[in-house]
Amino acid sequence: MTTATIIENLRESCPQMFHPQYGAEKKTKKRTRRHQARLDYGHGGFSKFVSVIHLLRVNIKSLAAEARFIRHEERRAGLCYADSLRDHRIRVLREESRYAGLVLAFIRGKSKFVTEGNSKAVDLTRLSKKIRRFLPTICDKEVFSWLTKDAQ
Repeated sequence: MTTATIIENLRESCPQMFHPQYGAEKKTKKRTRRHQARLDYGHGGFSKFVSVIHLLRVNIKSLAAEARFIRHEERRAGLCYADSLRDHRIRVLREESRYAGLVLAFIRGKSKFVTEGNSKAVDLTRLSKKIRRFLPTICDKEVFSWLTKDAQ
C-alpha cells in the first residue's frame, strides 16, 4: 500500500484530521448581548405579523433610497428629463411611500390619524389592495373601520 492510498483512506475515514485547526482549540467569538438576544428570540414561534413588519420596513427604505437616486439624477439630467423624474418622484414614489406607511401603521395597530396627523383622503381600494399584498386574510370592512376609527 502506497502512502497516497493511506492518506486517501484516512481522508475518507477521518476527514476532521485534515481540517486546518485539527488538534488546536477552535477559536470562537464572544457573543454580545444583542447577538444573544437575537438568538434567544429566534427560538420562539414564527409570527406572520413580525415578518410583514420587516418586509414593510424594507419597502419603505427602498422607496426612500429610490427617491434619493432620482433626486441625484435630476441634478444631472437636462430640464425636460429632470421634470419627468421629479414628477415620478413626487406623484408615484410619495404616494407609494405614504401607503406603505399606512399599511405599517395598520399592521402595528396604530391609528391613521396618529400616523399621518392630517385628514387627507385615502383611496380605500388602493390601501386594501396593498394590505392584502402582505396579509391576504384582511377584508375591506376591517380597513374601512380602521380608517374611520378615530375620525369621529
